[in-house]
Amino acid sequence: MTNQDWRILIEKGLPDGQLDYGCPKCSYYGGGNDPATSWNASEQVCYACGFAITHKIVNLLPHAITVDNVRYNPSGVILRVPMISPVEQFKVNGTTQVVHLVADEDTTVELPPSFSGVFYVVSRQCAEHYQRPDFLVVHDTIRNTDGNIVGARSFAIINRGEVQ
Repeated sequence: MTNQDWRILIEKGLPDGQLDYGCPKCSYYGGGNDPATSWNASEQVCYACGFAITHKIVNLLPHAITVDNVRYNPSGVILRVPMISPVEQFKVNGTTQVVHLVADEDTTVELPPSFSGVFYVVSRQCAEHYQRPDFLVVHDTIRNTDGNIVGARSFAIINRGEVQ
């Protein structure tokens, strides 16, 4: 993908991808056809709850995530750590298990470009492997009564480098 392709994707990667239709945090629209009365799409600020977007977050996971009650839909681009062909196989309870080797740092993968004010949500495995200060992971997860993750309270950065 070119940098221009990434810029287009970043614009689509905003919470719920529908910022012209209301606040992504409180869903307030203003009750009418004029979003300027509550959610100002051009300024990306909600006058009802005070929510404002100062950075852009692009979800590079294959599923939506909810962090601090804001939903981030998948961008359609999935970042993964490449695997090398299977290195071992064994059976457990009659099922064959395959073990792959994670590729080293020299393996070529197309990573998104770094843009000021843009963060990418990736898996913890990607964040640890690539060590980029603009790669976010979900942190302080919220689980339902069945133990399934239904959201998170915040993001975290695995890398100890400077934050943009």
